[in-house]
Amino acid sequence: FETPSGDYVPQNYDRRSHGPVRLRAALANSYNVPAVQVAEDLGPAQMLSVLHAAGFESLDRDASHYGVGLVLGNGDVTLRELARAYRGLARGGKIDPLVDVCSAAHFDGTKVVPAAEIKPRRFLSHDVAALLIDILSDESARSPAFGLDNALRLPFTVAAKTGTSRAYVDNWTVGFTKEVTVAVWAGNFDGTAMQHVSGISGAGPIFARIIKRAMQDIRPAPLVDRHRLDRASICPLSGLLAGPACVGGLGEIFLPGTAPTRACAMHRFDSQNAVHDESSHVSMRKIVDVGTEYYAWAKAEGLNPIGGAETSPRDSMPNRAGPPRLIVPKSGDEFLLDPGVPLSAHTIPVRLRMPSGVTHVELHLDHQRVQMLHAPFETWLPVASGDHRLEIWLPQATAPALIAEFQVKGGG
Repeated sequence: FETPSGDYVPQNYDRRSHGPVRLRAALANSYNVPAVQVAEDLGPAQMLSVLHAAGFESLDRDASHYGVGLVLGNGDVTLRELARAYRGLARGGKIDPLVDVCSAAHFDGTKVVPAAEIKPRRFLSHDVAALLIDILSDESARSPAFGLDNALRLPFTVAAKTGTSRAYVDNWTVGFTKEVTVAVWAGNFDGTAMQHVSGISGAGPIFARIIKRAMQDIRPAPLVDRHRLDRASICPLSGLLAGPACVGGLGEIFLPGTAPTRACAMHRFDSQNAVHDESSHVSMRKIVDVGTEYYAWAKAEGLNPIGGAETSPRDSMPNRAGPPRLIVPKSGDEFLLDPGVPLSAHTIPVRLRMPSGVTHVELHLDHQRVQMLHAPFETWLPVASGDHRLEIWLPQATAPALIAEFQVKGGG
């Protein structure tokens, strides 16, 4: 992702790529890549406005200062603001002022009336809050990243989220039942980093002890009324309605009116190569077509996808909207040759992002056609020292769609 301070490359908590994932899986397992992708689609300004409505007054810079990393918590907030917002989530998306003093009096006996810190207001709709609470309280959804036996597995249902800052400087866990909200921060007050202590292993156990103590002798009420939400059986890979070629349907809940209505197009039967046996039974192999956007991931996972391949690529899922993008190289980039390495061993990376429907492009280096490139639109090009111009040509185009002018230095 391009930012004013340079390119930003987010990583997931487990340092793996997971391809197309549901919101439930992404949020419960702290998958940062899909979170940042959604943040780019929505824009930092829209995210910041929701956070302001939720009472995060410490976020006093404009949206461009935080960028898409705001969705991962790159803005400094107080533990009090965090607790108040999660308490508001527990109350169905409405925040109320926190009351620090239940009862106090002056020396003459007159009551002390604390000043109201914030006006009650709604920052999320009741249904959106219910959907988020359902995800944050789903123990099975978070198990791929944290295991079934973790600090958030308690004798009663809690909706909770952990967080770990860069380089393990600090971490937090915040969560709630219908009756109690607990927020815990863990770290060194001098700002020095801890030794690989994350939110699940640092603040998490403290959170568990506190909320168990706070819930003693309290019978917890249900966190979510699922009857107000829609349900559908979906394909876990595409997120659309499970079809006959899908491995299996997965039950998921949706905001009213937002459940998918189309059948999965990532899985289908290969009717053109059907096999007929002696009993006239027809068997067809299943095809997985993830589309060009997820082709690199699927290939790395050994799924042998056909989406984006040189033979009959098709758009089974809508690709990212927007124009073609040249991720690397960019105009102004400088590459340095190592004099101790033969020139023939030097290459520069080329990575593109193409919109849906683009099956191949041509690469022109210094006005010479050098390569036809297919999905996942990644390659390496040999270069020599000097100034270079890379052009990306779409099929049947009369002008290059993308241009990058870069420089290669050194080489002895």
